[in-house]
Amino acid sequence: MPSATGTEPRKITINDVAKSAGVSRQTVSRALNDKDEIDSVTKQRVLDAARALGYRPSRFARGLVRQDTMTIGLVIPDLLNPFFTEVAAAALEAARTRGWQVVVYDTGDRAEEELGTLQVISSQVDAVIGYFSCPESELEKFTRGMPVVLIGREQRTRFSAIQIDGAAGVHAAVAHLVAQGHTRIGMLDHHTRAEPSIRHEWFTTAATAHGIEAGLMVPADQTADGGGSALKALLADGRHGDDRRTAPIVEYHGP
Repeated sequence: MPSATGTEPRKITINDVAKSAGVSRQTVSRALNDKDEIDSVTKQRVLDAARALGYRPSRFARGLVRQDTMTIGLVIPDLLNPFFTEVAAAALEAARTRGWQVVVYDTGDRAEEELGTLQVISSQVDAVIGYFSCPESELEKFTRGMPVVLIGREQRTRFSAIQIDGAAGVHAAVAHLVAQGHTRIGMLDHHTRAEPSIRHEWFTTAATAHGIEAGLMVPADQTADGGGSALKALLADGRHGDDRRTAPIVEYHGP
């Protein structure tokens, strides 16, 4: 995560550990790999230095050298949601073609489960891919030295990220409905914040571009029941309920 000066924190390397412990790189490598070539006192000094600096050996890099099987941690908010099921299936297929293993974690779309998952996978996988809502400082703390790819991260990130062109998708949906003669279009959106999400901004921009007023946005839980309840609330609104040409845009996730 960028610091207050706008620069990213420097990654701790094996050279930093060696300098702190007063030993060579080779000695650090032997200590971290539990080799017998060094005495126990020196080994403990190295381990203490690595822990104090927050150094994490790259399992990914070691695996590439030894040709071990890579293990990817895939973190998904809700596997019962068909959207995330498709994401998981695609990740599993991509890993299979490379001979990699994938361990899938379902956080239940809960922040506490997300942090617990990070703690578990930090020492069990070689790289992490998935959805995270926690601050990047938490991600950095648990995944230091590990490749990380975020999916659907709306804000700017220092990690690698895969974005879905949601703006184009919402614009296409609005254009289709306008072409069908609809003029009052509402939106169901999954978010838990008080302020509108980026998806609502896309919706408003698309509606304005087509010369119509953006309708009511109703927050929806990321479940079928949540979507149904939100749809009832949308249709009950005075701006929508009496118009047979009203067409809600339903979006349970829309990353």
